[in-house]
Amino acid sequence: MSGALPDDRIRHLEMLQAAITRMAGAAASIKSLGLVIAAGALAFLATSPEPRIALAAAGLMLAFWLLDARYLQQEKWFRDMFDLEQSLDATTPASFVMTPSADIRARTSIRYGLISWSTWALYGSLIAFLLILASVMAASSSSAARACPHG
Repeated sequence: MSGALPDDRIRHLEMLQAAITRMAGAAASIKSLGLVIAAGALAFLATSPEPRIALAAAGLMLAFWLLDARYLQQEKWFRDMFDLEQSLDATTPASFVMTPSADIRARTSIRYGLISWSTWALYGSLIAFLLILASVMAASSSSAARACPHG
């Protein structure tokens, strides 16, 4: 890059950075909401051990995982756009493009967000825990029903 960037290029970079910040904030909010829902499900399960509730909570965690992964994917797209814009020669005028190109979108699939350490560790462990809890509750209620067949 040669020389200082013109004001229009700086404005475009600021717009891209604002989009990146919003997406990162949304991903953090999704994680927080997912944890609240998981904690609520666990609290409910403590008073009413119903395997279907644990399974429903695991399904919700899967939906949150997918949504969070999508935000991470889009955040990466905009970081790539930012890097591209920043790497251009200072004499290149700002494009003010805020839509990732097909090339940028093709480089980062949703798999990027699904296997990110910030998503799979959180959602994978919550889903695994809820599924194990559901199976333990199902086995417990099944054995209780066998122990008292006329009750």
